[in-house]
Amino acid sequence: MRSILFILGLTTALSACQNAPKAAMIYDFGVTPVSAMSGMSAMSGISRVSTAHLPPMLLAPVPTHAAFDSTGIFYRLGYHNAQQLLPYTQSHWTIPVTQLFHQRLRQYLGQNRPVLQATQGVMVATGTLRLHWEIEEFSQWFESPQHSKAIVRIVATMGRIKSGNKEELVAQRSFTAEHSAPTADAAGGVQALTQASDAVIAEIAQWAGSY
Repeated sequence: MRSILFILGLTTALSACQNAPKAAMIYDFGVTPVSAMSGMSAMSGISRVSTAHLPPMLLAPVPTHAAFDSTGIFYRLGYHNAQQLLPYTQSHWTIPVTQLFHQRLRQYLGQNRPVLQATQGVMVATGTLRLHWEIEEFSQWFESPQHSKAIVRIVATMGRIKSGNKEELVAQRSFTAEHSAPTADAAGGVQALTQASDAVIAEIAQWAGSY
């Protein structure tokens, strides 16, 4: 009888383990070595020698967006109802993707010039450039159930600080990058979104370096 009860208990435990919800997977953009950033600069035509003495730039606060100001990893089914932005239920970013992109952008720009943020409380001189950016698209696009790609589209606005903390428009541009996902799942989407983000950031840095 004890043997039977033990087997029944073990079977029940194994069944419970199999039916237990899977732990959520948490992702970020990963650590990008300085050497990798230097390589991105070279591909973008940015010379570390010529831009080493660029004037400081103020990076505007992290923008908020109803969808992307969250930890959700989003995808679209291009072959079925592409207007619907869907989140993976068991996969998330460590922090809102707006913050991840902001951190990556600040790290990259900081390779070539001082990058200031309003939260640092540093006095900013009149004439200092301020970079604003906003996410228009940041999702994994499924062309079919087996194939997908990342689409990252950012609108960047360059302003120049005037007296009285006013700001004049200098330039505005939209940046878009697409990158194929190695797998048709959240992990593949994260990898592709990271690479597409790095490509966009490199272009933004090159554009910003011309002002």
